[in-house]
Amino acid sequence: MLMDNRSHPRARPVRTAERIAAVAQSVRENPRTSTRHRAQLNVSGTSLRRILHKDVGLFAYKLQLTEEVSI
Repeated sequence: MLMDNRSHPRARPVRTAERIAAVAQSVRENPRTSTRHRAQLNVSGTSLRRILHKDVGLFAYKLQLTEEVSI
């Protein structure tokens, strides 16, 4: 008789279409909100950063201009 000796089952994926849409909507509503405050979306910090980077196209600690500045 063979047994599966894994102590923890593989975690479910968190990057679902619903959560990606919720994070994207949050960014559209207020792009200056920090990642910590976006944790109210019930997504862990790591998953939230992964969604922001891979799905929304934002990068941590990188200056991102939203409009052109004219001098």
